[in-house]
Amino acid sequence: MQHNSYRRWITLAIISFSGGVSFDLAYLRYIYQIPMAKFMGFSNTEIGLIMSTFGIAAIIFYAPSGVIA
Repeated sequence: MQHNSYRRWITLAIISFSGGVSFDLAYLRYIYQIPMAKFMGFSNTEIGLIMSTFGIAAIIFYAPSGVIA
């Protein structure tokens, strides 16, 4: 019984951490958009396309990941 409780807490910690990371990725754009665009030579349109792709992937994969969790 003790081992099962420990495993549940570890699972909860991993899910919480990964959820926080996936949530923060979308908002890092506001901090790094200008330096990243200069370094990689991206225009605002290209960054918008990348973020749109991220948004579509998030919409598609968030529901199945909730079922898995």
